Amino acid sequence: MGTEARLDLAHEWAGHWWLPEEPDRTLEGTLRYDPDDGLRLSLTGGFDDRVRVPLGNGWVGVMNESKSWPAVLGLAEGTAITLLDCHATNTEWRGIGFGEPHEQTIRSPAAFVGVHLHDDGQEVFTESLVSVEHLALWADASARPDDEPSVVVDGTSVTLSRDHPDAVAVRFRPGGPFPLGTALEHAKAVQDLVSLATHRACALLSVRLRTTPEQPEAAAYFQRTVRGGAGAADLRSALFTCRDIPFEEIVVKWWQVRQRFTAAANMVLGLRYAPAHYVETRLLTAVGAAEVMHRALDLDEKHMPKHEFNELRDMLLEHAPQEHRAWLKEKIRNDVTLQERLLALADLPDAAAIQRLVPDAELWARTTTRARNDLTHTGQTPQQSLDELIAVVSVTSAVVVLNLLQQLGVPGERQRKLVEDHPEFQRTAGEAKAHLT
Repeated sequence: MGTEARLDLAHEWAGHWWLPEEPDRTLEGTLRYDPDDGLRLSLTGGFDDRVRVPLGNGWVGVMNESKSWPAVLGLAEGTAITLLDCHATNTEWRGIGFGEPHEQTIRSPAAFVGVHLHDDGQEVFTESLVSVEHLALWADASARPDDEPSVVVDGTSVTLSRDHPDAVAVRFRPGGPFPLGTALEHAKAVQDLVSLATHRACALLSVRLRTTPEQPEAAAYFQRTVRGGAGAADLRSALFTCRDIPFEEIVVKWWQVRQRFTAAANMVLGLRYAPAHYVETRLLTAVGAAEVMHRALDLDEKHMPKHEFNELRDMLLEHAPQEHRAWLKEKIRNDVTLQERLLALADLPDAAAIQRLVPDAELWARTTTRARNDLTHTGQTPQQSLDELIAVVSVTSAVVVLNLLQQLGVPGERQRKLVEDHPEFQRTAGEAKAHLT
């Protein structure tokens, strides 16, 4: 199943289907998975999804709503299949009143092929195997095929599994049984790491699981946010690979960085996973990523020591008219400004890399702050041209990425080389020089 259980390929299973609480009542039907459309089960007949309410005196009312089912089970050519969190999108009835369904279409966000579950919270899996687009490139697949580096993170064994150079996956083995949610979280962590490292949106290709080492693999199917397939990647487009930072080191660091900087990483990667069509939306996302990155760094976020600020505030309040004191107390803040946050972020990565990326950091921070404030307060950015806004988004995103690389331990020499040689960083530096100096 390993090479066939691909999330980027369409699949179809014809078989029999039933509800876990009604195992003796089976229906014929076909399950189809499409990478763009997700999972759709077409049944001959159907399950009663009407919600009935007793009205008294033997009368029963039918509510204007539908049931959903935690799971629908199936058997196709001897293979167990589970559909989770199911609901009917179309039901055709044989007659009126309380007749039986004639045909039914059921939608599900996730399916398992190879195992039966009753809900997505069952802790029945012992191992998951995740494959991501361009994983082999990042893993430096030129290494020996029998080289499978491994490390333990938070009690989970994480291994780079090499069946052969073209089939590289990351295997997770926690200390005990785990549910679907854990497997999907592990998959997302690998996807984010490879997307950050290769500097492109990388799609999940497969998520395979085992309940026991002796059992065959079960494959998870779900509609992906990232489609991938945007062309071949090469080492020149990667920010770093396992050749720069060994697998055992980068996995540990990524788990730490991702836990601490989840919001910033999600936002800056979101610009690649689901790029917005409007520069204003991209601006708010990039600046938001910078703000939450700065907050997560736990830097000094106060203009002055707390006791000095309290003394100053009390003095101002004492001399303010009584009717304005509540307003004044609300307005006086000791937090740093967005401009100060941006400048602080520019001070953390390699200095030479930042200087080349954004020669005039003061102007970048000032322009970014003005654009963000105008946009959030008025919905417009009249003081900046479109080229300036594009440069602000590119530079701000690049500064957040460099800070993530800094936290991951990417050396300053590598940061400088990226800014000098990487096509996208070169383009960003050119935009900054043209519009932000």
